[in-house]
Amino acid sequence: MDNKKIKILVEGGICLGFAIVLGLFNLFTMPQGGSISLAALPIIVFAMRNGWKSGVFVGLVYGILQLIIGPIYSVHPISIVFDYLLVGAVLGLIINDTSNFKFITRFITVFIVRFFSYVLSGVVVFASYAGDQNPIIYSLVYNSYALVEMAIILAVILILKSFSPIFKK
Repeated sequence: MDNKKIKILVEGGICLGFAIVLGLFNLFTMPQGGSISLAALPIIVFAMRNGWKSGVFVGLVYGILQLIIGPIYSVHPISIVFDYLLVGAVLGLIINDTSNFKFITRFITVFIVRFFSYVLSGVVVFASYAGDQNPIIYSLVYNSYALVEMAIILAVILILKSFSPIFKK
């Protein structure tokens, strides 16, 4: 294994560790799962520094680690895929771009995919929590916390991007 691959592997492990630790400190936690935290930040930084292939892999590993370590609200296969694996892997698609417009567009697109992944899981797996309400509307409202998380993380990354050399390899 060459030095570059070893550096990427080590950086990925460090970012996974930071993500797990940041995931322990939630700004807000929903009653049936989901929270607002900065846990996605190290995964996104890793993807921005190392490209989408490495980013998707580390994001997928992060999703698996969340499933193993964190509280589990459902073991339904759809929940596992859409609440853990997909939302982790898709973070790796946020890659660095010299144009802030392109970066922000990509960032928002990825977080919208994450949001609808949560919504789909909510409609299929957690519909019983909606009671007599429409499960789609219930899931859209319940999972809207993910949009707040998106705005917070985007603000942090834009600040880091403008002041920190961390995004230059």
